[in-house]
Amino acid sequence: MKSILNISFIFLLTIPVLFAQPLNRNTPDKILTAAETASSEMNYYAALQQYEKLYSDSKDTDLLIKMADMNFNLRDYVKASALYSKYYQGENKNKEPGKRLDYGRALKMMGKYQEAIEQFDFFMKGLASTDAIQLAKNEKTGALEALKAAVSENVTISNVGSNINTKNSEYSPVLANDGNFYFSSIIDPEIIEIDDSNRETFGSKIMVSSKSDSGFDRPRTLGNNINRPGYFTSNVTVSPDGSQMIFARQLLSGGNVLTESKLFRSVMGADGWGPAQELTTINEGSLVKSPAYGELFGKAVLFFASNKAGGFGGYDIYYADYIGEGKYAEARNLGSVINGIGDEETPFYKNGRLYFSSNGHPGMGGYDVFSSEWNAQKWSTPKNLGLPYNSSVDDLYFMLDESGYEGYLVSNRPNAGAQSLKSNTCCNDIYKVAIDKVKVQLLAKTFDKSTGVDLSGATVKLVPKSDDGKVAIQSKDNAKGNKFNFPLELNTNYWIIASAEGYESDTLELSTNKIVATTSFERKLNLNPILPPPPPPPTPTYTTVTTEKVFVLENILYDYNDDKITTQAEQDLNLLLRLMNEHPLMVIELSSHTDSRGPAAYNQKLSQRRAESARNWLVNKGVKTDRIVAKGYGFDQPKIVDDKLVGKYPFLSSGSILNDETINAISGKENQELAHQSNRRTEFKIISGPKSIKIEEKKLVDPK
Repeated sequence: MKSILNISFIFLLTIPVLFAQPLNRNTPDKILTAAETASSEMNYYAALQQYEKLYSDSKDTDLLIKMADMNFNLRDYVKASALYSKYYQGENKNKEPGKRLDYGRALKMMGKYQEAIEQFDFFMKGLASTDAIQLAKNEKTGALEALKAAVSENVTISNVGSNINTKNSEYSPVLANDGNFYFSSIIDPEIIEIDDSNRETFGSKIMVSSKSDSGFDRPRTLGNNINRPGYFTSNVTVSPDGSQMIFARQLLSGGNVLTESKLFRSVMGADGWGPAQELTTINEGSLVKSPAYGELFGKAVLFFASNKAGGFGGYDIYYADYIGEGKYAEARNLGSVINGIGDEETPFYKNGRLYFSSNGHPGMGGYDVFSSEWNAQKWSTPKNLGLPYNSSVDDLYFMLDESGYEGYLVSNRPNAGAQSLKSNTCCNDIYKVAIDKVKVQLLAKTFDKSTGVDLSGATVKLVPKSDDGKVAIQSKDNAKGNKFNFPLELNTNYWIIASAEGYESDTLELSTNKIVATTSFERKLNLNPILPPPPPPPTPTYTTVTTEKVFVLENILYDYNDDKITTQAEQDLNLLLRLMNEHPLMVIELSSHTDSRGPAAYNQKLSQRRAESARNWLVNKGVKTDRIVAKGYGFDQPKIVDDKLVGKYPFLSSGSILNDETINAISGKENQELAHQSNRRTEFKIISGPKSIKIEEKKLVDPK
């Protein structure tokens, strides 16, 4: 896949830019051979010097594309784009169409996204679908997204300063939980060339510095247990508990060609980091680098980058289960969601999220930092972290500390604090990532559920669902209002419980999981009033019915000019049925009365039919016919007002007879109608059997 990408950034192999001193003057053929040999060995600076010498003498435009390539590989994108542009002028416009991809990438690295898109379109024009075309499409997509990208205002990226960064490149920053800051660097600040005289001593080394509020102390080099002469030692990572370190040892041959890269593990002891042991299972048969501790399927794992056979691109991200005693199981590829046609490198895992850098997914630069979330079954589609985490150039080795608000990354972005051997984008520096703390607030409000009005005087508690004690219970009262403000912790599930005297409690649930920006929640709690206990039942009142004393059945009402028993009338008839069954020797007269209005003969017949209708209802329920005398009186027996009726209608006088003279003397038509209604009644009286019976009046239902 490197041939497709046409990039072999030695910077990404955790070694610095390696330059060579000019060769002695020689023939053009020998200079060309030396240039091509240096290029094949990835000694791009030496190759560039020779190509420049040849061009100075010959002005051969074919050399422009070679000089552009060398500058591109040396990450001098300004010179590279200028040389590509010069080459493609005039008669060379349609030559070397494959180099349009690198030309576009150089423009993209300079932040000239619109011009880069034109070159990507030119490259793809008329070509069949290949990995290179897909890569160009990804580059174009990334450029289009970069044109509309907004900078996250809560993130600050700043160079960590000259105590850490040198003119050469620095790599793999790790802030351990004990405050020690590990990284890799080449101490020698000069432009150098690897040759037989220094091959055994030269290399990058893992350094450590103490971090304080004022910055970083001067770093010191770790001992020979970690750093070995002649090796490039980098890609350091430290376990969360600080007890283990895993890093890469690498060898170059023929210039800058990476021929060996293996992972080693060291354990912290009383005297510091102990002897390193190779992770043989992981290293087998490939180049392996960029280790990162993590977790997957509930197991401790090690993530890393490798070019193992059968992958999806150049370098893919793999993982291996930890099986104990410093050993790991066989490596497994993370799959095509994470790994694409380019290179995926420098993984970092935190709280179910994998961060990594890629030049194959659509990005705004060369290598961009992406993140993907693990849901216990699969990884989510990688998301570009955007500005300012990423720039128009290369951004790698992203990591966050335990708090999640401070981290580091490696970038060759132009920066006022950066130091470089050559161009302002040639070499990597370490940058600090400062994220404004995400604040989450809750405004809880209490309301009376029955009325919807504000409920003052309540208490609201915020109770974390986890009982590990890491998040405290909060409780607030508000005697004067219904508003309660609470600060919330991230990644916490809560119960919100509101209570108030005289009300039932209300409980809501709230989660701050997946909150990534300052957020304010508002929740309404509706409390139901607690109903007072029902009053004790009233002492029953009874009416004693004696022989020849009538008892009015107030619910036996009939529709106008009708004698059918209504549902309402059945309430009193059921009462009468019960009394008849309780007193089997009782014989009653069931009588019906009308008011004075209407012909007397008609009223008498209507009342008789109604009395007989009630009797028939009782007979159908099993009462013998000879126990009930049905009698209709028409208006012959007007109602005599008793105290009970006066309690119902205070305008009546106890003892008065509701005849026409009495009714006509009542004030108001409505009251007169109520008096007439009192005459339209059904009664019963005992004519034989028990001398008296008691009737509990509370069983009677008011006809209204």
